[in-house]
Amino acid sequence: MTLSGCVALTLSALIAGAAPAAQSTPASRTRNQQKPAPGSASTEAILLTNGWALLSQGLVDDAYRKANEVLVRYPRSAAALSLGVEAAIARGGASNGIAQYEQWLGSRPYEEPAVLRRIGSAVLHEAGSQQSDTQVRLEALRALAEDGQQEAVSALEASTLPANTRTLAALGSAQAVRELSGQLAAGNPDKARIVEALGQSRRRSALPAIAAQATDPRDEVRASVADALAELHADDQIGVLRTLLSDSSAFVRTHAARALFRLGDMSGLPLLQQLAAGDIPSGRIAAAEAMSTSPDPTWMSLVRDLTSSPEPEIRVQAARLLAPHDPESAKRVLEAASADPNIAIREMATRALPEVLTASDLTALRQLLHGGDALARVQAAARILTLTR
Repeated sequence: MTLSGCVALTLSALIAGAAPAAQSTPASRTRNQQKPAPGSASTEAILLTNGWALLSQGLVDDAYRKANEVLVRYPRSAAALSLGVEAAIARGGASNGIAQYEQWLGSRPYEEPAVLRRIGSAVLHEAGSQQSDTQVRLEALRALAEDGQQEAVSALEASTLPANTRTLAALGSAQAVRELSGQLAAGNPDKARIVEALGQSRRRSALPAIAAQATDPRDEVRASVADALAELHADDQIGVLRTLLSDSSAFVRTHAARALFRLGDMSGLPLLQQLAAGDIPSGRIAAAEAMSTSPDPTWMSLVRDLTSSPEPEIRVQAARLLAPHDPESAKRVLEAASADPNIAIREMATRALPEVLTASDLTALRQLLHGGDALARVQAAARILTLTR
């Protein structure tokens, strides 16, 4: 949303909040016409209205000073804080908004979710408008689009880059799904990523195009077909998946077994059980991920054991699987991994951490907004939006 749009919405809320006064009795109207006493709620509302008016006129510095004037008089005012953060963002971007917010927050033990949400949105808008890192840009726009912000969808639609089209398809755009289905039929070489996006679209109209790739010579394409059929709950494609279960590639067979399991077909269960009982950590985590839709005690025991794996990347993956069932344990594993000597492991853990944090962890998410990894900042901001809807 643009600055003027934010200001107009806030002013409308202030006006709506004042509406009942227009229906007061003659005696109360006389009292209301008197000058408000210093420090009264009416004085605060007048000062705030003036501040938002300044901001709507583009007088950002004046609005910022007005906000701080109000905060001096009313240091615990969340409304004044909202104005101050909005003006700070307009002056110096999301980082300035964070600084303004944290200055107000001080040692207070509780966050202001609505204000933190505004900061998270600003972080995502900045990441979505930069052009130097395509992955960060697309993750930010996707998060904003999933939050219902149409500007993000428009930004994706304004570009014909393949990555934008795939993101739109993953968001469920019927037009993007048709376009990508056509690209598969035309032999686009980037089939695996296209099939993945079509699966994420949840649009069954993509099924024929996806199933047609089940005989592609590349292992990664056939594996992506299995994943996409599971995403689309394609019970009518069980036959295709059973064929893939006999594929020459162990990689494809594992993906087919996972897809069948998620569709309620136990044809691939022996393979998954064999992997889970094996000595190879990558095979065990693959089995755990495949069977995560049925977290029985045996599965829980497997995942907890994997959080202590000697391989840090396995611990991170296991923590992500454990998070819906034991978020505190998952958080501890990821926090430890975020201090790993290997930078790749640190990034992997830091990027996974936001998804395991809950509404009681807003402070931890805010702290992640200060991180040096741009993708982790975007994921933290996206999680803030999800938790404060």
